[in-house]
Amino acid sequence: MGGLPLYAKRDADMRQSGMEIHGANDIYKRIARCCNPVEGEQVVGYVTRGNGLTVHRIDCHNVINERQPERLMPVSWGGTKNTQIYSVPLRIEAWDRVGLWHDVTEVFKNNNINIKTVNMSQHRHPDKASLQATVMVDSFSELTTLMDKLGRVKDVIEVRRERNVGRGA
Repeated sequence: MGGLPLYAKRDADMRQSGMEIHGANDIYKRIARCCNPVEGEQVVGYVTRGNGLTVHRIDCHNVINERQPERLMPVSWGGTKNTQIYSVPLRIEAWDRVGLWHDVTEVFKNNNINIKTVNMSQHRHPDKASLQATVMVDSFSELTTLMDKLGRVKDVIEVRRERNVGRGA
């Protein structure tokens, strides 16, 4: 990789996740905060200058817009079961009504999903509501199941992943 300094220490979170780095197992690794990849998603590594490897989702805007593709490295999730919990920001758009957020949080409770942060904001449309929540999941499968169940809540219009604006590799 052209003499880029790569540290030979491992990040404890990545070690627990079972992340395999093709050809670079003793490199410092971290999860990108811009796209918050979750075990089970397609990922790619970005070789940073002095900070090892940052793992991004394959569809991350930082990866897609990368001007030095030689700094990208194939990575995959390991075969061992994950013990890491991933922080994923979500946005839920819905028609506002009494009991809406009770019904939404009931989905989190029934699926044993912890909510790390939550913020409800006023929508431009007076009859709509927006909720931003950062949830803790252990896999892409758990995330997609959660998003599907949230989308089935009465009056929910859309559930989508948010990216952390302003945080790069």
